[in-house]
Amino acid sequence: SRSRSRSRSPRRRRRDDNRGARGPPARVKPEAEETIECAGCEGRVIGRAGATIKRLQEETGARVDIDRQRGGSCVVSGSEAQVAAAAAAVRKIIAEARERESGGGGGGGGGG
Repeated sequence: SRSRSRSRSPRRRRRDDNRGARGPPARVKPEAEETIECAGCEGRVIGRAGATIKRLQEETGARVDIDRQRGGSCVVSGSEAQVAAAAAAVRKIIAEARERESGGGGGGGGGG
């Protein structure tokens, strides 16, 4: 029983440490915020198991959220540079998703 309680304690600390590491940036008011309309493309922005949105946040340092109450808007916040980088990446994902939906222009035929 003694070893059991010891093994649980560090796990709790680790989880708390993770939250603490993420906490301060969220508490600091973002310098910039941009809302991007992504209705119908939320799934592409989020990615499988959140992989795409996590990658965007790690690469750009910006916070990226999907606001379903606003009809699927993508809210990007952080410093101006972070928001610019993340917003560009989100727009690219949305453009690619919409291009696929519309069948995307086929490749040109070879001359010959």
